[in-house]
Amino acid sequence: MRNFIALLFLVQAVKTTPQGVRFEYYNPKAMEVYLAGDFNDWSTTLSPMKKESDGTFWLTLKLSPGKYEYKFIVDGQWTADPDNPVTAGVYGNSLIRVGEGYTILPPEMATNTPISSIVNFNIDARGNLTLDRDTLESGKWQYRAYDYMQDLKLDMDANLEDKADLWVRIRYNTKLYREQSTQLIPLKFERGFFTMNGGTFKFHAFYNAVKVKGPDPFKLLAEVGEFRRDFGDGEQGILLSFDRALVLQDVHLAYSNNILNDRDLLYAHIGREFGRFSLGALYRGQRGLEKLYRVPSPDSLEEEGSLLYFNTYENENLYGAYLNYLGNGFSLSLGGILGDRQLIAGERYRDDTPYPVNRSWPKSDILKGLFELQALTGKWIHKAFINYERHSYDDLFVQAGNRYFEYIRAGACTDYNGYFGLNFKYTLLNTDSLMKWEYLFEDIENQRLEYGEFPFIGYEHYLTLNPFFKVQFKGINLRYDGKFSSYAINQKPYTFENIFHMDFVLFKPVITYELRAFTIKSTFLDVDKTFFDHFAEIAYPVAKNVQLSLNYGYMPWNLEDEYIARREYLATQGVDYSLIKNNFKGLGSFLEIAESALSEQKGVQLWLKIAF
Repeated sequence: MRNFIALLFLVQAVKTTPQGVRFEYYNPKAMEVYLAGDFNDWSTTLSPMKKESDGTFWLTLKLSPGKYEYKFIVDGQWTADPDNPVTAGVYGNSLIRVGEGYTILPPEMATNTPISSIVNFNIDARGNLTLDRDTLESGKWQYRAYDYMQDLKLDMDANLEDKADLWVRIRYNTKLYREQSTQLIPLKFERGFFTMNGGTFKFHAFYNAVKVKGPDPFKLLAEVGEFRRDFGDGEQGILLSFDRALVLQDVHLAYSNNILNDRDLLYAHIGREFGRFSLGALYRGQRGLEKLYRVPSPDSLEEEGSLLYFNTYENENLYGAYLNYLGNGFSLSLGGILGDRQLIAGERYRDDTPYPVNRSWPKSDILKGLFELQALTGKWIHKAFINYERHSYDDLFVQAGNRYFEYIRAGACTDYNGYFGLNFKYTLLNTDSLMKWEYLFEDIENQRLEYGEFPFIGYEHYLTLNPFFKVQFKGINLRYDGKFSSYAINQKPYTFENIFHMDFVLFKPVITYELRAFTIKSTFLDVDKTFFDHFAEIAYPVAKNVQLSLNYGYMPWNLEDEYIARREYLATQGVDYSLIKNNFKGLGSFLEIAESALSEQKGVQLWLKIAF
């Protein structure tokens, strides 16, 4: 089970959607995947699958009720669906049963019990030995070994006739035991979810599980969390989704509590289709943001001549609606959001003792607009968008009247079947000269900025360019991803991140090499340098569903996210949002320290993956 948690809304590799049957295949290292089956006469070129950034390939087909055999053609190799244990025939073709309305039916099994279940296990075991550059001897750097770590992840997935699914991960990690004094043994329940499919509704309960996505174009549910990529990481809660509820369609209700900071989140979405048009309405509320202690009263409340102090937190409410139009070869989305933030006082102080209190002050009003156009021309996909967001602040929180800031973001991207493309975005900031710096981080888009854009928060404008391409030639897969962010072309400040990735198939072993070069030039931050870090791996398939690999350098991905590991490492070095909010001038020195540490990070990992 490679893609054990691709989406929590539907965890099977073959899914029911209003548009048809959706096939999915997860393999970040694959360059090209086609779907072949008896529905297209086993054609090897008729049904190419689209690749998403996380390494998931997908294709939706309108299939009539019946049984279908199929396989994936992965870079020229016929491959059965690793997430579908039901096969048929001497060639081991994957098998599905489709009912009315593209419903995926349970497999027909011979059993002497009233129910049948399928249980899968994955074992991911690593031994990691980190090397550190030590003293210089005879003109050469010497390395010493330290920080040996054992890391084992055991995943279990139990599926009951496609009606219920339970997935859990147990993790044994010796580094976790050493670093956390509260962890008595190096073993813990790390992630898990339970899904129940009732036909027209689905129920999900999850704990620290990743990649839940909402259906709204604002991505209000998808990009909540520490790294603002996919909802679920660091979250625990429940989600209900209904295909139909009375006269409504596509209904989603969610509640989540953040594991680390006790932030509550409520999310609701309803939708309805009218031919080519679809309407949607949504709500997201967050409770317990920005907790602060012993804060002076915003409106200068006094008691017996002394200023009152409170323990405070913030609540946020966002209400939105959107309209989608699906034409011939193109789609159009329009939408808007209205919202507000309030400062809540839960406790007030008398001397040094806090007492419960219930007070609130309005803090800001939020306005957001969205326009998005997508067109499909052959294998080309083109997108264009304009986003507008404005935050207006009450005069309780500034020194001289109401204040505001607003962002306008416009961009476009083009993609040729995932082989090459270019993304472009231009950001324009308009703000009152006395606006508080930390308020800029309440902008919804700023909360999900990528690492290379950190130095540009607060500049009146900047642009980003993201070129990418991939090439496959006789067992060699090459990919390049770039991100250029600049105040203006050929002007400082600018950052340029280049990632060159190569996979080379040498008989059975697969050799992987990745080079990352990150350049940052900023006069204000006093940084003008290029940093390099490397990763190399040799992976050998010992047997079916068993892989052994030896890798060197800082591993730039893990099972959940292809690029999250670098971000996690840099955050441990101090490069995160709290640093930028509290010490933007110091960002330059922190960036240099963090990137230098990443460049010098050396380690050897022995990695064993088993699925059965």
